[in-house]
Amino acid sequence: TVPADAVISGFDIVVKNSDGRTGKGTELFAVNSNSSKSTCVAPLAINPVVNACSSSTPQTACLDSNFGAGGFVLTNLDAGTGTAVATVIRLQNDGKLMAVGYSNDVVTAVRYGADGTLDTSFGNGGVSQYGFPGAPTTSVYDAIFDANNNLLVTGSENNSEYVLRFTSTGALDTSFGSGGAYLRAGNSKTAYGGEGLALQPDGKIIVAGRGQGMGALVTRLNANGTLDTSFGTGGTVSLTDSGPSGNIFYAPAIQTVGSVNYVLAGGMLGRNKSVAMARFTMSGVLDTTFGINGQATISFCGNAGRVSSLAFDPSGNILAAGFTSFGGPNFFMLARFSPYGALDTSFGDLATGGSGRTGSTLLNAFGGQNYIGFRTTMTAVTDSLGNTRILLAGSGYTSTWYFVLARYNSDGTLDNTFGGTGVVAANGGISNFGYGVTVQSNGEIVEAGTTKLPSGSYNVALVRFWP
Repeated sequence: TVPADAVISGFDIVVKNSDGRTGKGTELFAVNSNSSKSTCVAPLAINPVVNACSSSTPQTACLDSNFGAGGFVLTNLDAGTGTAVATVIRLQNDGKLMAVGYSNDVVTAVRYGADGTLDTSFGNGGVSQYGFPGAPTTSVYDAIFDANNNLLVTGSENNSEYVLRFTSTGALDTSFGSGGAYLRAGNSKTAYGGEGLALQPDGKIIVAGRGQGMGALVTRLNANGTLDTSFGTGGTVSLTDSGPSGNIFYAPAIQTVGSVNYVLAGGMLGRNKSVAMARFTMSGVLDTTFGINGQATISFCGNAGRVSSLAFDPSGNILAAGFTSFGGPNFFMLARFSPYGALDTSFGDLATGGSGRTGSTLLNAFGGQNYIGFRTTMTAVTDSLGNTRILLAGSGYTSTWYFVLARYNSDGTLDNTFGGTGVVAANGGISNFGYGVTVQSNGEIVEAGTTKLPSGSYNVALVRFWP
């Protein structure tokens, strides 16, 4: 029996048999909270000052006024008439910034110099685009570089999952897949979507996503864009769900434990859409030594949530970022697990009077809706002194939407040296949505997304902060 006020932590389970014999269990036990209200109180609101400061010289958490106009770089891709969104931002080896998303249902990649100016050597004046035939409804969810600096992009178009490859100059690489793309065709009854990408050391491509009626999917492609049929069943593994909307994987990662590599996938699993992860062997078999029967979950009193980004700290622990809804507003969520899928009870802000709990932390920016964007919403940075900090990017709402950036210490507490509260906010127009974050070689932080201007158009937006 677990008391209502108990802190779920590490302890022994004593088993008592009906004949009175007792003994400590040698199997893996899981003890969950009893879902009392005391364990799932909504986090207190943090209200960062929007555009609190701007400086041309380093000042922690201030906008870098050397970057674009007052810290913002806005790129209009459609003559002010439509929507242009960067859902992902990646840093090239040479320091250039690649913002990837969509503009009027066309896959779009924009490359910038480290200073935020358009790199006109890429694509057409710095912009490369691809539109699928038939003017479909197209979404872009993730993008990564391969070992040859080609750009891989995934998402969905007309209920189909796709992976595209662009060369380092911005041209569609027609040697990849079929004419430049891998496509898993779907329809209104069998819809597929690619949600996240990861690259194996041997160059093979991991695609995490969803399939209606098939649950959460992990697919592996060869480096040339063909299905790797040695993985799972015909190239795919799935976790099905008896719930009404199915499981979804959003964030894949390659995890190395000792000398062994695994495929880790984060998303939401189960009828209540729990914040969850699953681990597979490199042959596509669920690894039952991870967590409980291959899965690790967090329950916030049965409320829905998801893992949308994965990273690893210097000790190999798993950092999982996403959100939980609490049945109402969404709150940012950050948790830490051991390499073997056990929730790390030394992590989080509950012990220091924060708003999360042991093993995780929750963030409520502005006291309204909080949305953690897509795949590059979190990154772990270790400085020259060995200090690791975790960056979490997304959007927060109070009368309008703002870019939100939070910085955490390695123990899961907010870093109050960053903007006074650990959280900053920015607004480059009348409405802003933050989706991705990256860190440049000098430590400066660039968040990407979209900004709505008074004209009504949405521009690809980058905003840079001093570290």
